[in-house]
Amino acid sequence: PMLAAAVSTALAGASGAAWAQAQNALGEVIVTATRRAEKLQDVPESISAFDSDAMAMRGVQQLSDIVKFIPGMSLAQREPGGTTLVFRGVASSGTEFGGVSSSALYLDEQPITQGGRNPTPRFIDIERVEALRGPQGTLYGASSQSGTLRVITNKPQAGVFDSWAEAQISDTSSGGTGYDLSAMVNIPLGSDRVALRLVGFAAEDAGFIDNVLRDSQDGDFDNADQVDEDVNAVTTVGGRAALSFDVTDNVNVTFGAIYQDMSADGHGDVSVDVPDGLDRDLGDLEQVRFENESLDDEWYQLAVTANATLPFGDLVVSGSYFDRDFVYEADASDYEFALNYSGGIAYDFGGDPRGFATNDEVTEITTFEARLQSNKDAERRWSWLAGVFYSKE
Repeated sequence: PMLAAAVSTALAGASGAAWAQAQNALGEVIVTATRRAEKLQDVPESISAFDSDAMAMRGVQQLSDIVKFIPGMSLAQREPGGTTLVFRGVASSGTEFGGVSSSALYLDEQPITQGGRNPTPRFIDIERVEALRGPQGTLYGASSQSGTLRVITNKPQAGVFDSWAEAQISDTSSGGTGYDLSAMVNIPLGSDRVALRLVGFAAEDAGFIDNVLRDSQDGDFDNADQVDEDVNAVTTVGGRAALSFDVTDNVNVTFGAIYQDMSADGHGDVSVDVPDGLDRDLGDLEQVRFENESLDDEWYQLAVTANATLPFGDLVVSGSYFDRDFVYEADASDYEFALNYSGGIAYDFGGDPRGFATNDEVTEITTFEARLQSNKDAERRWSWLAGVFYSKE
């Protein structure tokens, strides 16, 4: 049974992903890892690709879900919004924070990589996820030394009305109840050349860590005002709007906006008994916190992309703006006690030695890219691509 499970897992994420795409009528997966649409089996690179059907079949809704099906890729995660993508084990550290990442995260045409604290876009109405393992060339920018993960959203479809809605509820062992709501509508506007696509979602990943009542290390106070159950529940709300306009039969322009806000009222780590012998008698899923803990990760992306088929090549011009406000608070009372009580010398805290750490950072990323490449022609022996790329963070 263990061997069968290993083989199944390997097949699910293997390069070519033919097994994962068995639902497709032609058994073909089209990827754009080389910046042109090609069959996955024709691309001479190590790639795992999952379309919307394959992700739905596996219940993939976020980064921590899909990483289980991609060989050679792992995810180091301290808290929601504090993630590091690792390809083939290449990383400066498993939980690096603020360093330059060795792997890149792309949302459509824009890299949104942040070492140790990558955003975690919800995989709702996603056209495809591509995992490019190994060093990437000049088609991808910084932080692509070990690999690149591309998240590609579904675009509006002209002349077609389509919609769906989904609701899920879940129960967590030793924890709370979670839910997941999402909906999409694709609306043709006026002629068959304009379409609008709207997506919305709200979800709560249930918590399972309890903040329990205990005294401080010096016994002068307790955390009665902070005691709560399932403190690490994570709530995510967001949406996406995209407007597509076929200017001519050979020119298309798409405007897109994505918004997501992820928040938590506590962190998911647990406490351990301290070395000085203070016995707090904690369970496996319990923590002791004396100060407020919270996390809020709010971001949005604005983008415009123009595609044109010219007599001598295909042109893509894109511009994107990404804005993120990442805020967290963390209790540091135990750390402060350990810092001020060392070598057998106790320092006067002044009554209530509670300590906390806080961080509030705003990140803005502006990117522009233009690519001109030869038309796709199976009869040609050679192909070419030229382009320019600019990014400011």
